[in-house]
Amino acid sequence: MLRITRFTSGAVILVALPAVPVHAQSAPPAADESEPIIVTARLREEDVQDVPISITQLDNETLERAELNDLQDVAALVPGLVSSSPFGRINASPSIRGIVNAGLGEEQPVAFFLDGVYISGRTALNGTLFGLERIEVARGPQSALYGRNAFAGAVNYITKRPGNRLEGKAQLTAGTQDLYEGKLEVSGPISSALSLGGGLLYRTDDGFFRNSVSGGPEVGSNKTVAALAAANWEPSDALTVYVKALYTDEKDGAPPHFLVPANSQPDQRTGFPRYYTGELPQSGAGFFTNPEHQGVEREALRLSANVDLRLGDKILLQSLTGYNASDGFYDFDADYTARFFNRTLEEFDRYDISQDLRLSGENGDATFNWLVGGSYYYLTDDLLARNYLPGFGQTLPVGTLTTRTTRTWSAYGALELKPSSQVSLRGELRWQNEAATFDSQLVNQAGVPLDLEADWDAWLPRFTASYFPGAGNTMIYASIARGFKAGGYNSFASLFDTERTYEPETNWTYEVGAKTELAPRVTINGALFWMDWSNQQVIGLSTRAPSNNQFTTNAAQSRSRGLELELAYASHNGFSGNIGYALIDAEFLEFQDQDLAFVPIGTDVSGNRIPRTSKHTLNATLQYEGAIGASSSWYARIDGSYQSNQFSTPANLARTGSLTNVNARVGVEFGRVEVAGWVRNLFDDRNPYVGVRWFDATGTYTGLPPFQRAWLVTAREGRRGGISLTYRFGS
Repeated sequence: MLRITRFTSGAVILVALPAVPVHAQSAPPAADESEPIIVTARLREEDVQDVPISITQLDNETLERAELNDLQDVAALVPGLVSSSPFGRINASPSIRGIVNAGLGEEQPVAFFLDGVYISGRTALNGTLFGLERIEVARGPQSALYGRNAFAGAVNYITKRPGNRLEGKAQLTAGTQDLYEGKLEVSGPISSALSLGGGLLYRTDDGFFRNSVSGGPEVGSNKTVAALAAANWEPSDALTVYVKALYTDEKDGAPPHFLVPANSQPDQRTGFPRYYTGELPQSGAGFFTNPEHQGVEREALRLSANVDLRLGDKILLQSLTGYNASDGFYDFDADYTARFFNRTLEEFDRYDISQDLRLSGENGDATFNWLVGGSYYYLTDDLLARNYLPGFGQTLPVGTLTTRTTRTWSAYGALELKPSSQVSLRGELRWQNEAATFDSQLVNQAGVPLDLEADWDAWLPRFTASYFPGAGNTMIYASIARGFKAGGYNSFASLFDTERTYEPETNWTYEVGAKTELAPRVTINGALFWMDWSNQQVIGLSTRAPSNNQFTTNAAQSRSRGLELELAYASHNGFSGNIGYALIDAEFLEFQDQDLAFVPIGTDVSGNRIPRTSKHTLNATLQYEGAIGASSSWYARIDGSYQSNQFSTPANLARTGSLTNVNARVGVEFGRVEVAGWVRNLFDDRNPYVGVRWFDATGTYTGLPPFQRAWLVTAREGRRGGISLTYRFGS
C-alpha cells in the first residue's frame, strides 16, 4: 500500500510547467474571425501566436473524441513526439526531436508534469489519463523554466478545475475484446468562493492476446481504477487556491511479448548469430506466460496545491506544492516458453515532495516583464530487483535492495524587453544543484555494500529574439537554449567500481521559427532546429563479466536537426482540422558500441540513426459538426497518424516497420445525451511499436545453447470498435 503517512504539511511544490495550448485544437469562437488563444507557455498570459516556442495542445474535446488512453495515443497527435513501452505501460520511453533515453534507468529526456508538478521516474510516465482539461507539449529544451530533465521538451497534463456552476457527466463505454469503462465527473459551487469537484473511473480490458499456457495469467489485459477530488477557493479577486488529489490503481496482465531469434552477425567467440537484421515481424509462435507470473501492478497517489496571490495589478506571487507516492511491481516470464525456467521480478516504492515559489510582474506600459523563482525537489526510491532461474535448479528468487535519493535546489529568472512594438528580447536562466545517493546490497570490488553519492551543478540559459513585421499577424523568432538531464548510478551486478556512476548529459539547441495567420481561421506555424548533444548517456558493456554487465556511460556525441510544421483551420461552417509534420534527422557523431566488439561490422556506429526515433511523423485531424433540427446535432471525426520505421539498437540492423493508425468517431447529441460509435486502428495495422535485444533463455527459439541472443518484440493491438453513451448534467 502507498505510504500516505509520508505526506506532511512541509511537503510542498509549485509552479513548474506553464500551460501551452496550441491553436490547432481549440474551441471555435462565435465571431466571424478566430479569436486569440491565451497561453502561459512562458509563465505569463500571452497569445499563443506570440510565443516563440514550438507548441502543441490537445484540448478536452480532443481527449474525448480522439479516444486517448495512454501516452502512445497522445504521441500520435503531436508531431515529433514518439513513445514506446517495451515492458508494458509501466516502462514508457518517450522521445522528442530524436532525443531518447539510453534504455536503462529511470530518468527520461522529456519532463512530464501534472498541473505543474513534476512526475518523477520512468515507471510513472504512462499513467491514467483522467479528469484532464488539456495536454500541452512544448518541444525543445525547457530547462531554464521547467527544471530537471526537460532536456528535449516538456509535457503537462492539466486537470479541469471546478467552476462556479454545477456541471458533470456520466459515461459508459463498451468495446470489442471485452472493453468496459464507466466514468463519472461532477463539479460545482459550494459557496460564492468555494467550488468542489471529483470523479471516478473504472476500466477493464481483456486485450487482443491469449496465453498459450493453460492456466496462465492474462496477456495484454489491463484494469484501472481512479478517483479524483479537487477544490478551487477564490475568497477575493487577489487570491486563488486550487488543491487536488488523484488516486490510481492499475493492474496489467503480462506484456504481449514474443521472441525472434538473431539471424546475422556471428559472434567470433561462439559462431552463433548475435544480431537480427531486417524488419521485425508482426507476430511470433504465440504468447507463453506461466501461472507463477503475476504481471504488473502500480498504485499511485498524487497531491498538489496551487496558490496565486495578486500583489496589485502588475505583480503575481505563485506557489506550487506537490507530493507523489507510488508503489508496485512487475513479474514476468523472461523465457517466453511453457517451461517455468526464468522469472524476472522488480518491486518499487517511491515518493517525492516539491515546492516552487515564483514572483512575476511587468511595468506600467508593458515594455518589459520579469520573473524570479526558486524550487526544491526531493525523491526517495526503493527498488528490490530479483531474478529466479528454476530451470537451473534455483529454489528461491535472489536479488538486491537499492535505495536512491535525489535532492534538487534551483533558482531561476527571466527578463523580457520590448524596445519597440516589433521587437522582443528575452533571457531566461536557471541555476540547479542536484545531489544523488545510492545505497545498495550490491557490493563493490572489495566486497563492501555500495554507498555512493554525487553532486552536480548546472547553469541553464535560454535566449530568444522575436520580430513582428507588422504586416498581418506574423511572428519570426530565433532562440538558443541549453538542456540538462540528470546523471545517476548503475545497478547491474557485474561492474567495476569506476562504472557505477554516470554524469549528466547536455545539449545546445538552436531554433528559428515563424507563426502566422494566412487568413481568418487559418494558422501555420513552423520551426527549424539543430541540437548538439554532448556527454551522451548510452549503454556500455563491462569487461568485468560476460553477463549482467550492462551500464549507462557518457560515451557518445550526437546531433539532431529537423523541422516541425503545424497547420490549423479553426471551426467554421461546421468544418475544422489540423495537420502536423516533423522531420527529424538524429544521428551519432561519435560512438563506439561495445556490444559490436565481437561481430564483423565493428564497434563504430558514427553516422547511424539514434535508435527508437522516427525520421518522419505525420498527423492529421478532420472534423465536421452539423445540426439535426432545432435541439440536436451530430459530428464526425477522423484522426490519422504515420510514424516511419525505427531501429532498435545503434547498429541499425533490426527495425520496426512504419506505423499507420486511423481512428474514427461519429456521434449524435440529443440535448444532454450523446451516443457515439468509434473505431480505433481502422485499418488493423499490426506493425509493432518496439523491439529490443534480449535472449533465448532455454534455446527453444534459436535451437542453440541457452541464453543466446534473440529479439524481444512487443505485439501491437489490432482493430477495435465500440460505443459510448454520455449524459451531461448541470445548470
